[in-house]
Amino acid sequence: MTKDHEVLSTNSKIHKLYENKFPILITIGFFLMMSYLAFFHNIIWGGYDTDGIHYLNFGKTILEGNGTNVKVLNGQIGGPILFAFLDSISSDTFATVKTIAILSGSGIVLLSFFITKNIFNYRIAILTQLFIAFNPMLHYISINALNELLPIFIIFVSLYVVTKKQLSFFDYTIIGISLGLASLFRLQAIFVLFPILIFILLRNKKTIKNTLNLLTVLIFFSLLFSPQIMYNLSTHGVMLDSGINYYVGSLYAFQNPDWHNEILSQDHTTSLYSIITLDFNLFLKNYLYNLSIHNFDKLFNFGINSFESLSIVSLIPFLGLVFFLGGLSYLIYNKQIFPKNFLPLLILPLIYFPLISIIPVYRSFHLLPMWLPIIIICVLFIVYIIPKGFSLKQNSLKNTSFNKNQKLHLS
Repeated sequence: MTKDHEVLSTNSKIHKLYENKFPILITIGFFLMMSYLAFFHNIIWGGYDTDGIHYLNFGKTILEGNGTNVKVLNGQIGGPILFAFLDSISSDTFATVKTIAILSGSGIVLLSFFITKNIFNYRIAILTQLFIAFNPMLHYISINALNELLPIFIIFVSLYVVTKKQLSFFDYTIIGISLGLASLFRLQAIFVLFPILIFILLRNKKTIKNTLNLLTVLIFFSLLFSPQIMYNLSTHGVMLDSGINYYVGSLYAFQNPDWHNEILSQDHTTSLYSIITLDFNLFLKNYLYNLSIHNFDKLFNFGINSFESLSIVSLIPFLGLVFFLGGLSYLIYNKQIFPKNFLPLLILPLIYFPLISIIPVYRSFHLLPMWLPIIIICVLFIVYIIPKGFSLKQNSLKNTSFNKNQKLHLS
């Protein structure tokens, strides 16, 4: 490379950095604020973030070769082993795990801008980033030593890649690797895999090429996720060990004593089918309640548990839903102009939300993997619909004033 090319490359990088100065500054501000809260206020490993301590102890037991004594409910081996490894090389595991959470939260804030910028303009992207950066629930889990934000950050990496305008073989491998790695920490990443596979298969009419791309994602996903399956088979004799019956028996709103005791018995530890068929009507009643009320409250704040809401306006019940429905109406009305690379984000909540609603979401951050398209749709309402409303009102006031003046003039 000649000196002229080096100078041009350097100038291009500087220009790119300057162009993105605001999203970078927002991310830096988020990082500094979360660091202050994490290390000067959240100084005791306990209370809400005791899950981190459990994961650490689980990981130590697994690495000691006693995995049969460990049951990681709604979690995989990635978090426990990572925590145990960090404990072996660090004198302060609590601080180290909090640092991972802060960096992951900051990465989510930064990627939210670039994912949105892949699809829409700078204004929509920066507003989306601001709403995510100022969400109280993201603040809360960014300062706690939990097994949550790292897999969500990795999921956001896959969303950034899949929303690029052009996708190469390398991009498909990154998507598969990212989701496979995230699934080693949280099984919910598989719920993100499904809509992405649907998008890849249907993105255009090149069926054979799309099928090959889909297989590429599946192969690399399987390679990364296979250690979890092999561990489950060798240790517990099952492919997936989620302990779904524990959450069904503990969290379902509608139960009876016999059904509750049967659900928590060993016969239903791994089989969703056995839970459904035990009492289909009772399961359906709970599922529809989760789908239509309980889990929606976590997204839009129906006034049931305002603190746990991911709503764009978390303090005011239903307002976030108004923004979302307004933005969705705008999208449907203008469906012919929205970018094709927005499709994977649109499919994401349509698949993720019904699947995760099998369980009543007891922590709203379990919905974070599908959160970004909800925020983007709300921002579309703010950017395109609200200004039109103000414009119509101003025009109406001008016309009223003009008519009054005309009447006075004529009289």
